[in-house]
Amino acid sequence: MHENRLPITGRLVFGFVVITLGVLFTLDNLGLLSAGEILRWWPALILAYGVTRLTGVHGRRRAAPGILFTLAGALLLLHEFDLIRLDPWDFWPVLLVVLGGSMVAGALRRTRGADAAMSIGTLRNARGA
Repeated sequence: MHENRLPITGRLVFGFVVITLGVLFTLDNLGLLSAGEILRWWPALILAYGVTRLTGVHGRRRAAPGILFTLAGALLLLHEFDLIRLDPWDFWPVLLVVLGGSMVAGALRRTRGADAAMSIGTLRNARGA
């Protein structure tokens, strides 16, 4: 049996986040709740995204980004509630290291893939000659 499932895209999630923020700020302006108390939990969104990357929920399982987002979200959440004294923003250069490492790893994978394809093509050409 085929289910018509709504694809969860970045645009859909971002739209819901914008709607939620609009409702939250409206209720805050009306004095019905304190937006600050709720917005303290924003790092939980990063943590949740990391966990979905780690588990592969609604997409491919991606360990490296999953670990990165999970750790970043956890650190920011712990800092937000004064459970750790380190400022997670001091570690932003680590993102550059991870990004660079990811780029290098991707380039090496493509190079190895191209070398393997070239070797197979060379073997086929040698046999045909």
